[in-house]
Amino acid sequence: MYTGNEKLIFKDKDLGKTMLNFWSWAYSDLIRNVNRGAFAEFVVREAMNTQCRNTPPRTDFRVSMDAYDLLSPDGIRVEVKSSAYIQAWESEHPARISFRIAPAKSLDSSGNYSADSQYCRHSDVYVFCVWTAMSREQNILDLSLWDFYVIATKTLDQKVSNQKTITFQSLLSLQPRKVDYFGLYEAIRSEAMND
Repeated sequence: MYTGNEKLIFKDKDLGKTMLNFWSWAYSDLIRNVNRGAFAEFVVREAMNTQCRNTPPRTDFRVSMDAYDLLSPDGIRVEVKSSAYIQAWESEHPARISFRIAPAKSLDSSGNYSADSQYCRHSDVYVFCVWTAMSREQNILDLSLWDFYVIATKTLDQKVSNQKTITFQSLLSLQPRKVDYFGLYEAIRSEAMND
């Protein structure tokens, strides 16, 4: 795992660039869907780790191929989804909020799908993160501009079992818990206990 200070070298010669330069170049545009999604996972992870008294159980780096996104300090499997009204591309109108919720197969330890692997949702809880900004000038790092909607996976399985995406209005009809950053972990725990 890198810290950001590691230098690019060529035969032991320092090339004057670091991993931090790479991260800034590749991932600093948080409005882009893939980067915003990873950022939302980071925000949820930090909320869980700071709002729970237990020690975080997992790695200090993102594991993108796991069957779920995060594991809470209490062992709750969490899937994080992100959407926003503002997108990386120019548009005259706010984007329509929707989320991908398709059941999926999980990979085995060798990184392959086993013959007996079945489609399902592998988490205990979903956290839907909405960046509510209506202008690119609003700071995506200001967590007061984010709404979080937490719902037990079993509710999705019961109400929209084979659905691959869900619109914001359809999600709201399922009555998820709407919280801000400081209410995230308690909502995750409450929804997991609803199981």
